[in-house]
Amino acid sequence: MKKVGFFIAGLILLSLSWIGFVREPLPPIPQIAADVSEEVALDFSINSMNKTGIELAMNEKVKGEGMYVQFRMADVFETGRLGLVLYGIKTTSDFKNGVSPKGYMKSEKPAAVNKKGKDLTIFMKDKQGKDISNYSFSQKLVKGKDGQTYMQMTYNGPAVEMLQTLEVARPITLPAPISRKFLPKGIIQFMPGTVALDPKIKGFYIPVAIKG
Repeated sequence: MKKVGFFIAGLILLSLSWIGFVREPLPPIPQIAADVSEEVALDFSINSMNKTGIELAMNEKVKGEGMYVQFRMADVFETGRLGLVLYGIKTTSDFKNGVSPKGYMKSEKPAAVNKKGKDLTIFMKDKQGKDISNYSFSQKLVKGKDGQTYMQMTYNGPAVEMLQTLEVARPITLPAPISRKFLPKGIIQFMPGTVALDPKIKGFYIPVAIKG
């Protein structure tokens, strides 16, 4: 009986911890005091993907250099809250074991489905069910009332189901030609941490540091 009691108690504790994890409050949205840069439009398309991640490629090169952005699904994605982890930005493709979007859709089990039945394919159709091949963003540097500089990233495409969180896994530096679009000198570096969707701008405020 003691073993059964311990087993039941363990199940209850696991259930409570899972509920607490899902209901963990989202990070606060920063209050913005002023713009730091002009707005820059950047368009991306899916370059490669697999069951747990996706790589976006910037549609146009800047001074001969491309930009490839790598994401993986966040743990909260699999428990019902849509979230991605940004873990790399490179001038060349650096996505392991990926396939094209068409190849991905043809695979037998295209993605790891979360508890709400969603997977990475939700980003490939708009809310009307039409296929999406390009993702348009407008971005600018802004200063928060807390003194922190942020990259304001706003989604400008057709209506889709939006991410709720975006995590930057480690300090990630933008390629110099991209940084030049925002600042006459210095390199922009995304700072590690998790940010929450601001529905007012349909996007995120990512803390940044200016190096050099």
